Amino acid sequence: MRIDPRPFEAAVAQEEADLAQATATQEKTELDEQRQNQLFERKVNSQQDYDNAIKANLGAKAGVEAARAALEQAKLTSPLLRSPRPSAALLATRISASAIMWRQAARVRRSQPSQQ
Repeated sequence: MRIDPRPFEAAVAQEEADLAQATATQEKTELDEQRQNQLFERKVNSQQDYDNAIKANLGAKAGVEAARAALEQAKLTSPLLRSPRPSAALLATRISASAIMWRQAARVRRSQPSQQ
Protein backbone atom coordinates (compact mmCIF):
# COMPACT_ATOMS: atom_id res chain seq x y z
CA MET A 1 0.00 0.00 0.00
CA ARG A 2 1.38 3.38 -1.00
CA ILE A 3 -0.19 6.62 0.13
CA ASP A 4 0.14 9.76 -1.93
CA PRO A 5 2.79 11.79 -0.07
CA ARG A 6 1.99 15.15 -1.69
CA PRO A 7 -0.46 16.40 0.97
CA PHE A 8 2.09 15.61 3.66
CA GLU A 9 4.93 17.20 1.72
CA ALA A 10 2.73 20.27 1.35
CA ALA A 11 2.09 20.23 5.10
CA VAL A 12 5.86 20.20 5.74
CA ALA A 13 6.31 23.09 3.30
CA GLN A 14 3.53 25.03 5.04
CA GLU A 15 5.11 24.46 8.44
CA GLU A 16 8.49 25.58 7.09
CA ALA A 17 6.87 28.76 5.83
CA ASP A 18 5.13 29.28 9.18
CA LEU A 19 8.46 28.88 10.97
CA ALA A 20 10.11 31.42 8.66
CA GLN A 21 7.28 33.88 9.27
CA ALA A 22 7.38 33.35 13.05
CA THR A 23 11.16 33.82 13.05
CA ALA A 24 10.90 37.07 11.10
CA THR A 25 8.23 38.34 13.49
CA GLN A 26 10.38 37.43 16.48
CA GLU A 27 13.41 39.20 15.03
CA LYS A 28 11.33 42.35 14.56
CA THR A 29 9.88 42.22 18.08
CA GLU A 30 13.39 41.76 19.47
CA LEU A 31 14.55 44.91 17.69
CA ASP A 32 11.45 46.74 18.94
CA GLU A 33 12.24 45.65 22.48
CA GLN A 34 15.82 46.91 22.17
CA ARG A 35 14.60 50.26 20.82
CA GLN A 36 12.01 50.60 23.57
CA ASN A 37 14.67 49.81 26.16
CA GLN A 38 16.93 52.55 24.83
CA LEU A 39 14.06 55.03 24.80
CA PHE A 40 13.00 54.04 28.29
CA GLU A 41 16.53 54.45 29.64
CA ARG A 42 16.56 57.97 28.19
CA LYS A 43 13.12 58.56 29.72
CA VAL A 44 11.58 59.21 26.31
CA ASN A 45 8.86 56.58 26.56
CA SER A 46 6.78 55.01 29.30
CA GLN A 47 7.29 51.86 31.34
CA GLN A 48 4.13 50.51 29.73
CA ASP A 49 5.57 50.90 26.21
CA TYR A 50 8.70 49.06 27.27
CA ASP A 51 6.70 46.33 29.05
CA ASN A 52 4.53 45.88 25.96
CA ALA A 53 7.62 45.43 23.81
CA ILE A 54 9.01 42.83 26.20
CA LYS A 55 5.75 40.86 26.21
CA ALA A 56 5.42 41.07 22.43
CA ASN A 57 8.90 39.63 22.06
CA LEU A 58 8.15 36.83 24.54
CA GLY A 59 4.99 36.00 22.60
CA ALA A 60 6.91 35.97 19.33
CA LYS A 61 9.52 33.63 20.83
CA ALA A 62 6.73 31.27 21.86
CA GLY A 63 5.37 31.46 18.32
CA VAL A 64 8.76 30.37 16.95
CA GLU A 65 8.83 27.39 19.33
CA ALA A 66 5.28 26.41 18.37
CA ALA A 67 6.17 26.62 14.67
CA ARG A 68 9.28 24.48 15.24
CA ALA A 69 7.21 21.85 17.03
CA ALA A 70 4.60 21.81 14.26
CA LEU A 71 7.31 21.42 11.63
CA GLU A 72 8.87 18.55 13.57
CA GLN A 73 5.46 16.86 13.83
CA ALA A 74 4.95 17.17 10.09
CA LYS A 75 8.41 15.75 9.39
CA LEU A 76 7.93 12.82 11.77
CA THR A 77 4.94 11.57 9.83
CA SER A 78 6.67 11.38 6.44
CA PRO A 79 8.75 8.22 7.09
CA LEU A 80 5.65 6.34 8.24
CA LEU A 81 4.07 6.90 4.84
CA ARG A 82 6.72 4.70 3.25
CA SER A 83 6.25 1.89 5.75
CA PRO A 84 5.97 -1.61 4.25
CA ARG A 85 3.20 -2.29 6.76
CA PRO A 86 -0.13 -0.92 5.48
CA SER A 87 -1.43 -0.44 9.01
CA ALA A 88 1.48 1.89 9.86
CA ALA A 89 0.92 3.92 6.70
CA LEU A 90 -2.80 4.18 7.41
CA LEU A 91 -2.15 5.23 11.01
CA ALA A 92 0.32 7.86 9.80
CA THR A 93 -2.30 9.17 7.39
CA ARG A 94 -4.88 9.53 10.13
CA ILE A 95 -2.44 11.18 12.55
CA SER A 96 -1.23 13.59 9.86
CA ALA A 97 -4.73 14.44 8.73
CA SER A 98 -5.71 15.26 12.31
CA ALA A 99 -2.60 17.38 12.82
CA ILE A 100 -3.12 19.22 9.54
CA MET A 101 -6.76 19.98 10.36
CA TRP A 102 -5.82 21.14 13.87
CA ARG A 103 -3.13 23.50 12.51
CA GLN A 104 -5.51 24.91 9.89
CA ALA A 105 -8.15 25.56 12.55
CA ALA A 106 -5.53 27.30 14.70
CA ARG A 107 -4.51 29.49 11.74
CA VAL A 108 -8.14 30.50 11.18
CA ARG A 109 -8.57 31.37 14.87
CA ARG A 110 -5.39 33.48 14.84
CA SER A 111 -6.47 35.33 11.72
CA GLN A 112 -9.81 36.34 13.20
CA PRO A 113 -9.87 39.53 15.23
CA SER A 114 -10.16 38.86 18.95
CA GLN A 115 -13.33 39.96 20.63
CA GLN A 116 -12.74 41.61 23.97
